[in-house]
Amino acid sequence: MWTHRNRSIIVAIVGAVWLAAGVAAGCDSDDELPAAPVAQTPATQTITPLERLRDQTEPDTTVESERWFAITIDDRPAGWAVIRTERDGDTWITVEEFNLQLRRGGGRIVVGPGGDEMSFYTGERFAETEDGRPLWATVIEQNAAEKVRRDLRFTETGIEVTTHSGGRRTTVNRDLPEEPWLTPRAATRRLARAIEAGERELELRTYEPTLLQGVDIRSRILERRNVEVFGRTVPALELRYTLSILPGVETTSFVDEAGGLLIEQVPLGAFQMRLEAADRLLAQTRRPTADILAQTFVRMDRPIGRAAERRQAQFILTVEEGQLPDVPETAVQRFERLDAARGRVSIDLDNPRPDPRAQPPRVTRSIMIDPEDERIIELAQRAARRAGEAPAERAEAMRRFVHDYIQETTLDVGLASASEVARARRGDCTEFAVLLAAMLRADRIPSRVASGLIYVGEEGFLGHRHVFVHHMWTQAWIDGRWVDLDATLDPRRAFTATHVALSTNKMEDGQFDNDLLTMSTLVGQMRIEHER
Repeated sequence: MWTHRNRSIIVAIVGAVWLAAGVAAGCDSDDELPAAPVAQTPATQTITPLERLRDQTEPDTTVESERWFAITIDDRPAGWAVIRTERDGDTWITVEEFNLQLRRGGGRIVVGPGGDEMSFYTGERFAETEDGRPLWATVIEQNAAEKVRRDLRFTETGIEVTTHSGGRRTTVNRDLPEEPWLTPRAATRRLARAIEAGERELELRTYEPTLLQGVDIRSRILERRNVEVFGRTVPALELRYTLSILPGVETTSFVDEAGGLLIEQVPLGAFQMRLEAADRLLAQTRRPTADILAQTFVRMDRPIGRAAERRQAQFILTVEEGQLPDVPETAVQRFERLDAARGRVSIDLDNPRPDPRAQPPRVTRSIMIDPEDERIIELAQRAARRAGEAPAERAEAMRRFVHDYIQETTLDVGLASASEVARARRGDCTEFAVLLAAMLRADRIPSRVASGLIYVGEEGFLGHRHVFVHHMWTQAWIDGRWVDLDATLDPRRAFTATHVALSTNKMEDGQFDNDLLTMSTLVGQMRIEHER
């Protein structure tokens, strides 16, 4: 069991923390949120979805090794994770699962198998031969009430990926990662050889089934030292590594002599996440108390007057540590880098500029946005039935429809697909954004989502005023440019100049996870100055 093999847990948790901490806008100002349910200590241990899958499909599989972890964020309990190695004859199977629970503004988001209210879960099984040849992988993800299962079959020429979601099944072919790359157990054995040989650096590539892409890992093997693991002093070897999907983020790990993970420390913007080896009962029964939402708000140097009516604005974005990522330019937003940590964002809604380099995007289908869903098609037709033929008019009609259609604005939904939102009619800004994007595509209007910041003035959000909070909205491809549409806003205005886009995403399978990883490095690290 190798510390680098838990990278999919790190990837999933980093994305989930950004969701739980960030994309919260869309709830009604200072309206009171539902009270958080009291976490109960389970009388029995949780049976996870991958354990059920194993019991149903591979009853002869034996567990060769297993290690559980308690997860904390800034020293507050936040959930558990497990890494397990199984064997079925000559086939070796590496298993990773996590369950993350975070309080968000007094409510609770459950990311994993937390009972009837679970909203997001990630579990992965990766099978290989004794000599490290990939065979198959299974990924189970759960966003709110909708479970997605992805089965991967490795061949000599590529990867066949079959996705099961909402009673529908789709199959696509993907390229293999660039050679050379290692399967999970092969990577474990490579680390063991490096430790035994006294190597100080190690570079290799693995494959991440959750993201459907290869991941480069660069490690430094440091010194041996004693560490505290839940009150026990144990000898360990310190390693530090970076992942190509998390540039600039260095993770510190402590492993035992066999390369088994003892402690993992991951910086998440202004927060510190820690995985610490524990027994299963301790890992699963610690009551979650981490509440990080308010710490992610971006403070302003001064209030913005008449923010809801703003058509132009200019801001200076600064990160406290590291480098400010490139901010996207859109039809109404321009970016000028000032130095490594600072950049100027200018927004002008009255002078949109088409991008002559942009190609008309295809209307596509994904797990998060399925324009072929019958319910989505029905809603799109209802929304636009009184609109004319012009795409702009139809898009605005759908924006207003979604604003009224979602009946319950709540922070307790992690990230639901458009199909689920169409039926549940609840969520925060992410749910408004994906539902509108799906309805636009059902009407043959290409769409994507934008993630970034929105200003909250005197109306306040969870008791805070004059701050930027993380937000998501929709963009529609109309007349050769991307048009911003925010369905959380009232019918009088589709958008304001106090939206700052930090990324755009077509919500293709695996792509949104990559954007979450990039955005996570900004959580709690940014400040904004209002120039004009």
